[in-house]
Amino acid sequence: MKEPLAPGVRIRDTYEIVRQMNATELVTSYLTRASNNVYYVLRDLHPPVEGRQTERVAAQVLREAQALGRLQFQGLPVIVDAFGWDGRAFIAREYSNEPTLVEVLENMRGLAPENQVRGWFGQLLDIFGYLHAQQPPHLFRGLSPEMIGLSKMGRIHIQDYPDAFFLPAEMQYKYARRTAPGYVSPEQERGEPLTPASDVYNLGQVFYYMLTRKDPSIYPYSRNAMAIARPDATGVLLALLDSATAKNPNDRFKNVTDLQQHLLGGMGKTKSSKDIGFTLDTREIVLENVKRGDIIRRKFIITSKSGREIYGKVRTDHDWIRFKFDVFRGSTVTLDFSINSYDFVNGETYRAVIQLDTDAGVDEVDVVVSTPKTIGSMLSKGFKSIFGKPKPEETPEAPGEADF
Repeated sequence: MKEPLAPGVRIRDTYEIVRQMNATELVTSYLTRASNNVYYVLRDLHPPVEGRQTERVAAQVLREAQALGRLQFQGLPVIVDAFGWDGRAFIAREYSNEPTLVEVLENMRGLAPENQVRGWFGQLLDIFGYLHAQQPPHLFRGLSPEMIGLSKMGRIHIQDYPDAFFLPAEMQYKYARRTAPGYVSPEQERGEPLTPASDVYNLGQVFYYMLTRKDPSIYPYSRNAMAIARPDATGVLLALLDSATAKNPNDRFKNVTDLQQHLLGGMGKTKSSKDIGFTLDTREIVLENVKRGDIIRRKFIITSKSGREIYGKVRTDHDWIRFKFDVFRGSTVTLDFSINSYDFVNGETYRAVIQLDTDAGVDEVDVVVSTPKTIGSMLSKGFKSIFGKPKPEETPEAPGEADF
């Protein structure tokens, strides 16, 4: 490994070293000022090889960098230059002073709202979808939260490619764990051939971090970990993480498109419990003559078809329904809820939908509440029936031409 470059050193009369940013076994990064007075990040790649291997690896680095420099998509690092100098391989990219995802989350009070996290993650899926659509596909091989910038407007920007990205395939796995520990797929750590499903695993772990702020290398994803960190996690969300972070690639989403469709629409969503992994003891709850101000308590039962525990969340589209608990688990679960009719108007009928969102699918229970008609309301309607309609002879004629 060559000595690091000191501030003030000029490279190719183009880049002046301002300061060293960081250094790893493979790369030393510098903040530089170019002759046009624009700042760039210059990466000096120096893998521990010798002799002819040095030239071969340097050539590989430059080929990869030049190929990436031709990519144009919002949110990708912008590579502006790749060259050899003094026996080293250098890559220059645009400098960004945006805070990283790690910094943004650490400065938040509590965890980021799920909808906000879904928005960030959706942007990452768009970026990876573009990379995978290239011929041949560009696999990222090691995204970590420290590499993700986040603008004040909520735009995701991947600030750099992982160190191992530029190395020959036979060398990449040696540095995978050190490049993004906890985030790269098991097959990548074993040095096996990679597929888009390998990046799916990487993205799943990043999504888990976004939701929980837990480093997966220390706190691996599990349903128990999610239940503690995010009790508001829906069944569909848990199913997404289960599939994306499965150890066996055959058990994961095959590609980013499948993952994206699940994020947007929910895998296995249906309105009928016939097609999903649980049954309900009722599909409709009808309550009659509920007086204003009454608090009515009711329950229904959800049963797993397989006998295994199911995980889920229950909610409703009306605030006059309250649940004893929102998140549930078990092979048979009794869901208690109450109806607060304080704001009801007598003589009216109210309808709501209770939504069950589980890892076994999605279903609904309809609730119909009727309030009794008071004597006053019945008399009022009676008077209207007697006096409210005009007599036949008083019915106005249809307008004729003279009326226009």
